[in-house]
Amino acid sequence: LEFVSANPTGPLHAGHARYAAYGDSLRRILQFAGHQVTTEFYINDYGSQMDLFGRSLAARYGQVRGLDTNLPEDGYQGVYLVELAERIAADIGGRMEGELLPEPTPKAVSFFRKQGCELVLAGIRADLERFRVSFDSWFSEAGMYRGDALDRAIALLRQAGAVEEREGALWLKTSRYGDDKDRVLIRGNGEPTYFASDIAYHQDKLSRGYGRLINIWGADHHGYVSRVKAAFQALSQDPDRLEIIIGQLVNVLEMGEKRQMSKRAGRMVTLAELLDSIGVDAARFFLVDRSHDSTLDLDLEKAKLKSEENPVYYVQYAHARICSIIGKADEAGLAAGPAGAGVELEEQERQLILNLLEFPGTVRIAAQTRGPHRLTAYTRELAASFHVFYHNCPVIRAPDGLAAFRLSLCLLTRNVIRASLGLIGVSSPESM
Repeated sequence: LEFVSANPTGPLHAGHARYAAYGDSLRRILQFAGHQVTTEFYINDYGSQMDLFGRSLAARYGQVRGLDTNLPEDGYQGVYLVELAERIAADIGGRMEGELLPEPTPKAVSFFRKQGCELVLAGIRADLERFRVSFDSWFSEAGMYRGDALDRAIALLRQAGAVEEREGALWLKTSRYGDDKDRVLIRGNGEPTYFASDIAYHQDKLSRGYGRLINIWGADHHGYVSRVKAAFQALSQDPDRLEIIIGQLVNVLEMGEKRQMSKRAGRMVTLAELLDSIGVDAARFFLVDRSHDSTLDLDLEKAKLKSEENPVYYVQYAHARICSIIGKADEAGLAAGPAGAGVELEEQERQLILNLLEFPGTVRIAAQTRGPHRLTAYTRELAASFHVFYHNCPVIRAPDGLAAFRLSLCLLTRNVIRASLGLIGVSSPESM
């Protein structure tokens, strides 16, 4: 299960946060459903974007050191780049000043690309850890190029008769496998395309023996799916083994206004800012509250509310209320148990039981449809059902034969709410 996989050219933003929340929730749900799942972050640390990042950071370093260095015309503009440059300058002083004018030397670009990548990745790891998202593997694209992965993948494609040389370049005959046209793998100058590195990466994943590969990509990758599926079919002859999920955008709303996001221009709501604003629980809940294939509007003001208008607060409050009831039952010496003979259940009790019985099927469908949003909908319904039960069916003061049974319902509801929230990475506070 591969997700997030952001370029290490800047901090994670709210769009990455949505894919992180979705991917990690899907991991939890699939594991709960009995699957063995390995999660992976593909580090895009090779190619022209990293060179541009290196040149941009070199310019900012020069400016920090008082030199007249200009950003590349299409370079990275964000304030975070100045902060990175200040950290590097504090570490190395003026050691790289002689490599910057009139243009940064290849040595400077390589140095700042490497230093910047390491610092950005450290920040990404820290933000994701705070967000309760962990990865079993971090796979470096640059590391793949240092080995022979690309050569091995192309050799396999040659054996399958899926490549041909023409116009001075090496082409993959993707049109044979359903793509709208063939694609270049190796340019006439001998440089591999980004597509070639993707093929090598997927071949590496195939070689590790996974029964299914799931990629979670952003909306901007929609046009890339058919060529990757075609290449995968050429490599494996089993196209259904690769599943590509395309997520949609997230709009961050603040005081009713939409915040614009662009990492290159430096305009973005970072994951760290999002967590500072609304906290981990609200962010995790709201970011999976709609299907991944629908655009999501994240209203920061709503996410901060401490009322039933805020669904995560509403669900967590139900859990805390149950914990309070259990504590009072312990003090009163009340133990959970079955209903007494001949006891007629109230409608609110019946409805709560029916809602509890939906939990296994909800998890199963969420796993099958790759839909963590089904858990947020389910927890809201269960919390609403419990609140109605609470207001109509007293527990501690219930008649003999009912108190123990109602306490049992409370215990079951607490456990199911806790399990459901845990599957989407949300905590279950015992008091609020």
